Order: sequence, then C-alpha cells, then structure tokens
Amino acid sequence: MCGGVEVEPATPPACQMALTTTDEPGATYSVFSSPLVGVGWGPAGSGRLFPADAWRDSAPPGARDVPLMVGNVRDEFRPASNDADAAKLRELAVRASSEAAAPAVLAALEADFPRASIDERAGVLGGMPLFLGALDQCLQKAALGGAPVWRYWFRYAPALLDGRIGVPHCADIAYFFDNCAACDTLTGNTPEAHALAARASAALLQFAANGRPDLPRATWPAFTADGGSTMVYDRDSRVLAHPAARLVAALRRG
Repeated sequence: MCGGVEVEPATPPACQMALTTTDEPGATYSVFSSPLVGVGWGPAGSGRLFPADAWRDSAPPGARDVPLMVGNVRDEFRPASNDADAAKLRELAVRASSEAAAPAVLAALEADFPRASIDERAGVLGGMPLFLGALDQCLQKAALGGAPVWRYWFRYAPALLDGRIGVPHCADIAYFFDNCAACDTLTGNTPEAHALAARASAALLQFAANGRPDLPRATWPAFTADGGSTMVYDRDSRVLAHPAARLVAALRRG
C-alpha cells in the first residue's frame, strides 16, 4: 500500500505514480472536506513522501485496466436525530452552495424529489458531498477508457423510528454483505430488507468473480459520461440515467 506510509526507492512504478514529495515535515494534505459534513481528513506524512490527490483532477493511470464499482448512500453524515423543517433545509442549502444559490438548489431538490418529505430532502442534501465525489470518480475513471466503471446510489431507508434512521454512512454494507439479521437495528431485519440484500450481495459477488455486477434479471450498464447509468438501490431498485441531475447542476453552479 502507498497510502500514508514512507515508500522506499524500490517501490514499483505503478505505486510511485500516486506519490508526490515534500520537504515539510509533519505536513498533512486534506483529501476530503465538506461544508455540510464539517470535517476533513487526509494522510499525515513522514516528511518525505505523501500520497498525491490521485482522484482530485483525474484518475490515476494505473486504474485504467481495473474494473471499478463505486457509490454512496443517500444521507451519509447527516445526523439521523435531526428533524429538519423548512428553515433547516434552507440552512443546509446555503451551506451546500451559497446564499444566492440556495433558492435554485431548493427548487432543483424539490423537482428531483417531489414526493420526498422535508426531512428526506435534508438527507439527500447531507449526502451530496459524497454523491458528487463518487460521480466525479466515475467520470474520471470512464475518461481513461479501458476497464468499465459501475456506479450505484443506495437510497433504501427502512421504516424504523418513524423514518429517523434514514440512510446513514455505511448503511449499504449490511446489504452488500447480506447481514440484515446481524444489523437489525439498522435494517429492521424484514423480508423487504432481505430481498434487497439478496440482490445487492449477488451483484457484489458477481463483480468480485467476473468484474461485472450485472445479473441475469437485473441488467446494470457500465457508467459513461453520456449515459450516466446508476443502479439506485431502494424499494424499487432500478438503473437510472443521471439521477438527481437538476440538483447536481444547481450545486455545481453554486
């Protein structure tokens, strides 16, 4: 591994491409920060070698021939205990963009999610930093050519605690690893959750075995910049082209 450790001169070239040097002992590089999440983190180096921001502006060349499956969950780091109202939703929109852009962001959010509650829309906004990060990673990987990239968006929120559980960070793991019973406080351990887990875990196993996550009865096209194919895992799981497109455009402009 190259991440966060000193690399000796004998390191293979494929790994060296992901590194940059510095003369600043103890320097750190933030590879993720978000005004919505309010945190940032990155590698702390030895003063000799640090990981480069391999996915910030482009995909690393070594990823060209490696199939990739990447995605995120709906709410990510939004606190599940927060009951959002209109004022809170507007505050989140301002933090995600700007005071001037917030009305356009809220309009796009409503247009993309017309049946969602205010609280659910707050969850969507809370997950947007990682949503956009996953989208950018897919765009960069697809631009390399070579092996395909598949994108997913996990939006399934079990009917627990009046919906307050939402879809928090790492909620998809229980389903991709078919562990709904062991994670019953997150999944509800219901037949509906198990059915979703069977589909998600089968796709993951298919990807691990063959480099493709699509199943005989669940076609999953590879992601391209034009097509934007994204597997949306929910009560009605399906592939959508460019999901939340209006919200993405509004956030990019803001």
